[in-house]
Amino acid sequence: MLVGFNGWLGAVVIETNLHGAVVTTHMMLSFGVILLLLGVVTRTLPARWRVQAADKRDWMPLLPVALLLSLLQTGLGAQVRERVDQVAAGAADFHDRTGWIERLGAVLDVHMLVAALVVTVNLWLALRLFRSAGPARRASVILLAVLASQVALGGALVGFDLPVALQPLHLLGAALLFSLQAALLISPAAHAAPAPAGNRRRHEAGAIGP
Repeated sequence: MLVGFNGWLGAVVIETNLHGAVVTTHMMLSFGVILLLLGVVTRTLPARWRVQAADKRDWMPLLPVALLLSLLQTGLGAQVRERVDQVAAGAADFHDRTGWIERLGAVLDVHMLVAALVVTVNLWLALRLFRSAGPARRASVILLAVLASQVALGGALVGFDLPVALQPLHLLGAALLFSLQAALLISPAAHAAPAPAGNRRRHEAGAIGP
């Protein structure tokens, strides 16, 4: 149902000549589709791909904050893109983007400010993930790679006058960052297997003493 509604909304995007609010809604709903798909995937993965419940509790208070910041930053990025489209509509040459950055206004400044906050929170999250074992530690490496690519792409967009080819890559990076955080958040935690009965009896006997 969500895919069908978002498909219809895609037609509305065209009919409204890329209206900014409609484009942003269309993109955020696509993130909703990703979230539902991740819900199916994470619940059908083998147990060895699941993180331990104790590890998850260690970084759970921080993870929802990082996810919400990613959504906020993606929404701000959509507003920057809307402003770019407005500047492009009044430009004499679409491919010559010299000076466009200076005309984007405060929305770009806010986007860059929140970007610094996103980087700080996700670096802290990556550190906590790395202290875990197995899938969580591997996720920390992926998180750092995606974060570094996003910083590099964002810097290149600002420094080289918004190259057209880098814009969809920057959006793809935002989707990957959201997907990784969402998968970690909604995936069921694995619980440590209970020790065999023989081991428990020996442990209890050792605790009581000779």
